[in-house]
Amino acid sequence: MDKKIIADVFQRHLDQLASRLNEDIPALCILSGKEDGSIKPKTKALFVWLFGYDMIETVFIATKKQIFYLASEKKLQMMEETKQRLGGRYEVHFYKKVADNRESFDKIRQKLGNVKLGMPTTEQQAGTLATEWYDYKGWSQIVDASQFISDILAVKDDQEQAFINQSSQLTTRLFKKLIKQIEDSIDVGTRITHQDLAKKVEQSLDNDKQKVIKDIGLQDGLYDFAYTPIIQSGGNYQQVDSPNKEYLSSDVIIISLGTQVNEYNTNCIRTLFINPTEVQKKLYNTILDVQSKIVGLLTVGNPLNQVYKDALLMLEQKTLELSIANIQFPTSFGYGIGLELKEPFLAISEKSTHIVAKNEVYFVQVTLENLPNGQKGINYTISVGDVIVVTNGAANVTTNQIPKAYKQISYQLQEEDEQQAPKQQPKQTDAPREGRTRGPRNQQIQIQRENEKQRQIHQEKLAKDKQTELEQRLEQEQFIQNSQETKALELEKLQCYQKPEQYPKELQKGQIYIDNQKCAVLVPLLGTHIPFHVSCIKNVSKIDEGKMGASIRINFFTSETTAGQIQFPQIDGQTIFIKELQYRSKKSDRPQNLILQIKQLQKKVKAEQQVEREKQHVGELEPLVVSKTGRKPIFKDLKVRPTFGSGKAAGILEVHQNGFRYVHQNKEQLDIVFKNIKHYIYQSPEQDIIAALHFHLHSPIVLGKRKTHDVQFYCEVGGAVEHLEGRRKNNRNDDDEIEEEERLRVHRKKMAREFEVFIKTIEEMGADYKIQFEKPFRDLGFEGNWNRARLFLQPTHNTLMNVVESPFFILTLSEVEICCFERIIPGIKSFDLVFVFKNYDKQVLRIESIDIKDLEGVKNWLDRMNLLFFEVAQNLVWKNVLAQIQKDIPGFVQDGGWTNILAESEEEEGEDDDPEAGDSEFSPEQSEEDGDDDDDDSDFTEDDDDDDGESDDEEDEDDDLSDVLDLNNISDQDDDDDESESDKPRRKNKSKPQSKPQPKPSQKPTSAKPTQQQKRPPPRK
Repeated sequence: MDKKIIADVFQRHLDQLASRLNEDIPALCILSGKEDGSIKPKTKALFVWLFGYDMIETVFIATKKQIFYLASEKKLQMMEETKQRLGGRYEVHFYKKVADNRESFDKIRQKLGNVKLGMPTTEQQAGTLATEWYDYKGWSQIVDASQFISDILAVKDDQEQAFINQSSQLTTRLFKKLIKQIEDSIDVGTRITHQDLAKKVEQSLDNDKQKVIKDIGLQDGLYDFAYTPIIQSGGNYQQVDSPNKEYLSSDVIIISLGTQVNEYNTNCIRTLFINPTEVQKKLYNTILDVQSKIVGLLTVGNPLNQVYKDALLMLEQKTLELSIANIQFPTSFGYGIGLELKEPFLAISEKSTHIVAKNEVYFVQVTLENLPNGQKGINYTISVGDVIVVTNGAANVTTNQIPKAYKQISYQLQEEDEQQAPKQQPKQTDAPREGRTRGPRNQQIQIQRENEKQRQIHQEKLAKDKQTELEQRLEQEQFIQNSQETKALELEKLQCYQKPEQYPKELQKGQIYIDNQKCAVLVPLLGTHIPFHVSCIKNVSKIDEGKMGASIRINFFTSETTAGQIQFPQIDGQTIFIKELQYRSKKSDRPQNLILQIKQLQKKVKAEQQVEREKQHVGELEPLVVSKTGRKPIFKDLKVRPTFGSGKAAGILEVHQNGFRYVHQNKEQLDIVFKNIKHYIYQSPEQDIIAALHFHLHSPIVLGKRKTHDVQFYCEVGGAVEHLEGRRKNNRNDDDEIEEEERLRVHRKKMAREFEVFIKTIEEMGADYKIQFEKPFRDLGFEGNWNRARLFLQPTHNTLMNVVESPFFILTLSEVEICCFERIIPGIKSFDLVFVFKNYDKQVLRIESIDIKDLEGVKNWLDRMNLLFFEVAQNLVWKNVLAQIQKDIPGFVQDGGWTNILAESEEEEGEDDDPEAGDSEFSPEQSEEDGDDDDDDSDFTEDDDDDDGESDDEEDEDDDLSDVLDLNNISDQDDDDDESESDKPRRKNKSKPQSKPQPKPSQKPTSAKPTQQQKRPPPRK
């Protein structure tokens, strides 16, 4: 939004300021430093009051006859219109800010003369201009003008009152929504933290953005929360600046919420009671009476200290009647509010001598802290606060629509046993119970059953639709298969040496030699050395033989394990291959050294082949059409991930006719065309520690010698405020903490506006490409394990994603066939979620260890996204499931599709204890005695990400060698000594072939249910 000074408002406010100047403060100076590092609540407030927004690196001085303005050239141009209007009434002097401004300071001092300069001396400005000002010694005397500025800003004109009213409407709207969320949580019995409640109401403001703007008449970008909403309960009622992570407790709940419109703040505080005592009821009504008294006393001409004394006297008298000892009476009953959230110089306290004037705005708050004998024996606090505008008559309470009467904020929760025996209670016709009556347990069960019923009905419909879709895809031959074919490796063409004379000269008789240059392992055989390319080696292992030394066993790929992906030589139609070689050494450390060398060589070959493969898979893309005419939109100081070229150095992101160009500081470039971008994702700085534009690509590009489907341009915006000396943030009156938090909030807000303007420009320029940025729904997010990392995953309209941490996680929902919840058994604390893709050749994606409290939320989200899901009690071996389906896709569809497959799996889970039923082909549990030791899987295995960067932690078996042949599955996780005890059985189990399913018995056994150990596989790392 373009910044513009409204000349009429500036002139009117300047006249008000000049009229108040006197002998004590004949000249008022406002010095504004840089945004980062400055403490300037009053400076900012006065600049906003005069100019409409905060000006940085600026000096403004006003007397009754003169105006001095020192700023950048751009700001001086903005002031031209006001300069012309003020020319006849004031001497207006403009000074351009330069590298050294001492000469300008001298000229200002000469024109001012030796007069006192009033400034808010309690504030500290940062930046070069501020440093020059503080170092300049030419001013005769500088006095504190904080009280003077507060008095000027106290009276609000009609436009300012309009902003206050709009902010009050916004506060009322959000406050009611927050109360509704708290009521729902109490009704259902949901455990939710104070912090999560605050996040939900903050997210609701973004979700209802258009409706809020329309209903209240706001301008986009000119409204926000004044601070993070604060919810407190459970006995912890210390004054804080943000909500804690404790769970909402059903006792006394205090809510604080404030908003701002055009920088004008309003605030509100309410107390909710769950099963209140009679004393709490009387105390609360007493507080309401005292607040009403204060509102009535805030009349024109009444001093604030007198208002405080009269209200305190009333509070003391009323609490004395209740016989409550040791009450801590408040030292203040509120303060002024407006451009500052809390104006300490307008506090309703014993020391304040300010005289109440018409059109002043106050936040009237009555609080009693640390009251004894609350619910569950805790000490509690009661607080009520509202915004009022002083008029000639009765004050106007702008937040009076927020529930405040005792009947509206008190709740009687009926326990289940109370609801089941109503006949035993005597009838009470003349004494109705006050407050709202709620029965959380029964309502919780009823609501959950209703939600499950509706969800089940919808899932049954989705299952029918999915079956119809499968039948149509089968009829139209639209089942997706990978188009890439794996070329078989021809061993006859794989030669390390053309002739024996090329063998290394270092060969020694009877010893194995590793040739790193030729990628060969030369082994002694029949009196000579025979070379084997490292690609032929499946695994190597060491065998200790006690006093005889140790042996090394080399296992090779065979025709039985490669499934035709290696072409072995043949003689008379018979395939020729070597299965294994074993050599003994008297030196027990010799085999281990050879194993390490072979592993390193395998890694080297793997890395080389990985680079080559990625270059081959990168498709040809259209060139970027650079905009040569007009001004192209740019965003400066953005970093890129994955890094390339100059690493983490910042650069510029440019928007051109058909794509983006990113230019490093050293002129290295990266081009991305619109057609290759699959998802545009915007990570807002208001929600996380970075602001980012994330692009998920259709076809990969190579950055830093690595193929990637994701490119991100981001900047860091800072994290939570922490004190170096470790002090807790528990004092709302600590100005340093308040200003620190305010600076961070303002910086995040500013960064968000810049990104939103840039995004809007991109969407307008890319209208032909239907560019639409997606923003994550944070309140629907959940944590889970993926790719050995704990991620906070958030849905967008088309994806499930995490772009804050690397490696990035992007799941395209339209590519998902079905979802499956695994390990859903009673008493479990976490579960896994598997996404199966429409391309059955693609590995499934598994998110592990999701907290069980997120189960209902995830189900509801999947249901709303029209994704069919199933539940099973254990982890399935999805590779075998998909392989079985692909063997007979027509049979799979005709037998009922996914419903039949997964229902059968669930039935087999219930028959695990039946010895005649046999093992499921899809079960992860297998006996170690099945199969042959010689066919063990290689210890050199590593997860291989699929083309979209969506990988599963499940490891490939050796019968699929599409990646093994280029050593893409080779890693350094070799020895059992490096594995955890929980990983060993899992690796052993996976190395055995799955047994064929046995025919089911005619009658189901009546044995006990499978134990949890039988149902649940070993934990995944």
